[in-house]
Amino acid sequence: MKKLLIVSEHVVLMMKIKEAAKLEGFEDIKFADNGILAMSQFKRQIPNVVIIDNDISMIKGTRLVKIFGDLDSNAKIFLLLGSGQERYIENSIEDSCVIISKPVSNETIMEVLRQ
Repeated sequence: MKKLLIVSEHVVLMMKIKEAAKLEGFEDIKFADNGILAMSQFKRQIPNVVIIDNDISMIKGTRLVKIFGDLDSNAKIFLLLGSGQERYIENSIEDSCVIISKPVSNETIMEVLRQ
């Protein structure tokens, strides 16, 4: 079963990703709007794919990348960054996930979900 965790505070973005995920055959799609909830959801669901918006509350997306990578090295993690945020990202994060610049197009979402 293909499982996806979407971590973002932006409802429109989450719904956009959810609809694309359904088209790509994801059956178990969970959401989290903050870092604490994301950690809880990740441990319960053990998703194949995680899409994290860096700009979330409680625990930043970059920190979640490290935590999720330690919990499950097989999970594919994608980190959404705002324009210009790339220069502040540590090399260790870049090795643990795929970085995607916002705004995110529908085509980019579909490509991410196919990986």
